[in-house]
Amino acid sequence: MNILNTKNDYLNLLESNKDEAKIELQRLLDNRFHWFDKAVLNADVEVDETHRIIGEADERILQEYKEDMNSRLFMLGFSVEEVEGIINEG
Repeated sequence: MNILNTKNDYLNLLESNKDEAKIELQRLLDNRFHWFDKAVLNADVEVDETHRIIGEADERILQEYKEDMNSRLFMLGFSVEEVEGIINEG
């Protein structure tokens, strides 16, 4: 098991085990989205795949699923384009 604490750790893993590195980089991409509270609801609203309602009756909260700029991907110094490029390399 590799310990991946820095961007350099991921890049080093790419050189030693490309397949595992791509799996870990894909995990970073996948985990960059989170649910965020958007509003407390006191009326019905329509939802789609990026919105959900949680809670019961008078405690309903509208949440939005969006990219978290504080996710591990960005904290490590990667960009989405950079990681997608690495994953899609032959």
